[in-house]
Amino acid sequence: MADNVASCMHCGCDCDCDCDCRLTNGKEAYPHLEYLWQKPIWKCDECDDTIVGCHPDTTLPLGYAANKETRRARRLLHEKRIDPLWKKAPGDDKSKRAARRKVYRYLAGALGIDSPKCHTAMFNIDRCREAWFALNGMKLPDIEEWCSEQDKAAA
Repeated sequence: MADNVASCMHCGCDCDCDCDCRLTNGKEAYPHLEYLWQKPIWKCDECDDTIVGCHPDTTLPLGYAANKETRRARRLLHEKRIDPLWKKAPGDDKSKRAARRKVYRYLAGALGIDSPKCHTAMFNIDRCREAWFALNGMKLPDIEEWCSEQDKAAA
């Protein structure tokens, strides 16, 4: 894939595309949100409302372009399942970052995917649903115990 092209995953539209996206800005993608107008955004012109933002100060996509339904599922997964697990972890920012890594490590294991591919920005709607149920009822101590058992088994 070229450096100036982002991939459009199957985003919930009927085309099941593997389209190329084009780089635009927040003014086109979010005309009602002026604070986003200068932000780089990747947009698929073949799929309705299919976009992805970029890492800060780059044009590197945060993940795969997705439609509104998938973006909503990703946001809810973060807000209701992932973030509450690690943001309430005791300790300083370093401890919270370690807890976040453990949550994603557990989630990767539960979903049977490689850790580098385990990020909501890379999830389609079905993967979001799988992750939702994988984290249902989980608490950080349970996840930490799972990670510890994995470390022991690998040693």
